[in-house]
Amino acid sequence: MSADGQPGESVLAHLLALARDVTQAKSEDLASYAIVNQTFQLLPYHMAALWRPGDDGGGRITHASGLAKIEADSPFVMWLNALALAHLAGGAGSASAPAQLSAASVPEKLGSQWAEWLPAHLLWMPLPSPAEPWPGVLLLARETAFDASEVALLGEAAGLYGHALWGWQRRHRNWRARLRQLAARRRVRVGALLAASVLLLPLRLSVVVDGEVIAQAPIVLAAPADAPIREVMVRPNQAVKAGDVLYVLDDAGVRNRLAVAAKTLEIARADWLRSSQKGFADEASRSDVAALSARIEEKQAELGYLKELSQRLTVRAPAAGVVVFSDPLDLVGKPVVTGEHVMTLSDPARVALQAWLPPADAIALAPGAQMSLSLFTAPLGSVQATLEDSSYETEIAPQGHSAFRLRGRFAPGEAPQLGLKGTVRLYGERAPLIYHMLRRPLAGMRRLLGV
Repeated sequence: MSADGQPGESVLAHLLALARDVTQAKSEDLASYAIVNQTFQLLPYHMAALWRPGDDGGGRITHASGLAKIEADSPFVMWLNALALAHLAGGAGSASAPAQLSAASVPEKLGSQWAEWLPAHLLWMPLPSPAEPWPGVLLLARETAFDASEVALLGEAAGLYGHALWGWQRRHRNWRARLRQLAARRRVRVGALLAASVLLLPLRLSVVVDGEVIAQAPIVLAAPADAPIREVMVRPNQAVKAGDVLYVLDDAGVRNRLAVAAKTLEIARADWLRSSQKGFADEASRSDVAALSARIEEKQAELGYLKELSQRLTVRAPAAGVVVFSDPLDLVGKPVVTGEHVMTLSDPARVALQAWLPPADAIALAPGAQMSLSLFTAPLGSVQATLEDSSYETEIAPQGHSAFRLRGRFAPGEAPQLGLKGTVRLYGERAPLIYHMLRRPLAGMRRLLGV
């Protein structure tokens, strides 16, 4: 140093400029890049590298002078990592203090390759920080050894480097380190144990669907003949007794056919009588008598069928119950064919529960599964039932979507009024609470991903 002290002032200016560049870097990566490349302003070296400790007790080389990116699997980086770990294994005191390393001071396996990768001398310069863990180590290599003044100067710079990297380390702390710190706390461990116990709590799977109270064994009142409906004698949901007239079909067609059949029968009898009288003298007329007798029987059977059919055009209730249909105005004048469903006769005391389960909400249900009906007319209460059977294939529900038809039986004495509707909660097998929480998201994800 000269008498005017200018070299010392130059070193101080370089140190302050370097401190400014490192502490004002926009990211941790830029700060690390400045450390390994701009330290050269303080003293000359052949190579600089930054080694950062890991959460698992190891560490890795993150930056090297003259390189924009480190290849972790390159032979040089792997050898340098092994060298750093070998020095750490020498003891905590040697790891946290500056040290000058050479081929003779490291294990023989590493020392034999020293000349291939590094100059003769390597300075181990830890970067101190206000708290653990310390953020890293600066490794400087050159052909000549570092003297005490250079080590002291680098120690001042290392303090600035360590504080800057420690600030970024606090800001971007590894999430695994945070988890380890949290796991070390007793309250956190107890809370995690309680949360896991709650998530594994077995609860019954359930799903809410639409439901309706229907007749348990309804009697279908189908059309007895092909004719339009002339008159409906009952109102929807009207209670009737056995033998009461429900509706009447137009008998104009049957009356015409009945009149023709009666006239045809008279003609057949007249032909038979004429052939019988002529049969005494005419052998041919006598042979026609048998055929004419069969024809008379045929016409008598036809006439009897039409008379019975004319009586059946007036449809009566086969038993006592409630007549279920939509609107009389929809039936009057409507042409029906034989066997077409017109009305249903139900016993109000014998009802069942019908529910529609969409495929997206389907859960495993076995006969005897619990069903709970909440009626729209009584939302604060519920009626219990048990599952009797379910369809194997989906059908078109009254709401217009595809669903499985479910049928349940009410407990004795708890059957609600026929025709009431509400929501039904179906209960399946028990499963952990976490499965209840993730069942729908996982199903939606599978539909989205197509797996």
